[in-house]
Amino acid sequence: MKPAIAITMGDPTGVGPEVILKAVSDKNIRRLCNPVILGDEAVLSYLNSKFKIQNSKLKIINLSNLNPKKLKPGKPDKTCAKAMMAYIQEAVCMATAGDNRANLIKHAPKP
Repeated sequence: MKPAIAITMGDPTGVGPEVILKAVSDKNIRRLCNPVILGDEAVLSYLNSKFKIQNSKLKIINLSNLNPKKLKPGKPDKTCAKAMMAYIQEAVCMATAGDNRANLIKHAPKP
């Protein structure tokens, strides 16, 4: 059985979401694990279409409701900070629950 990896999205205004999308689009990554992205589905969807990354089978746990068109790249704010904390808290809960929802945690890069 492939391990489930909880990947926190990091700062919605940073490089984390784009890095994650590109990484999980790699077939070699998907052969090794089952990535589960913890973040904001609207932001990821927006970036997925903006950068034309081929990701149709993403497993995303949506933990915030940000408007990607109102975010300023490289300019984090309090709303983004609260969202990042929610992503990390959920990843820890998943990894410590003992039910294999997440076998390990990987945090996206932050600016």
